[in-house]
Amino acid sequence: ALFGSGEIFSKVLFAWTAMGAAFGPLLLTTTLKGPVRIDFAFAAMISGFVLSVAAYSFPETKGGWLERVLPFAVAFAFSYWGARAWSRDPRHV
Repeated sequence: ALFGSGEIFSKVLFAWTAMGAAFGPLLLTTTLKGPVRIDFAFAAMISGFVLSVAAYSFPETKGGWLERVLPFAVAFAFSYWGARAWSRDPRHV
């Protein structure tokens, strides 16, 4: 693994970044704040994944902080708002 192609490691790192941005904020919010409404959870997963793929597509952002932090932050915002919306929902017991 140490002497293998750097291109493979780059693709694996991208895959973990995309999965982390899609599922990490939702898991963190659910653990710390409680359940997240389903529409906000779906928006968090989609936005985290799509923004990771979009940032990876641009050579100037590939491998930088923008590829990792921005998708995670946007997905976390969606999941946090969804947890707040769940707690204000009158159907929630």
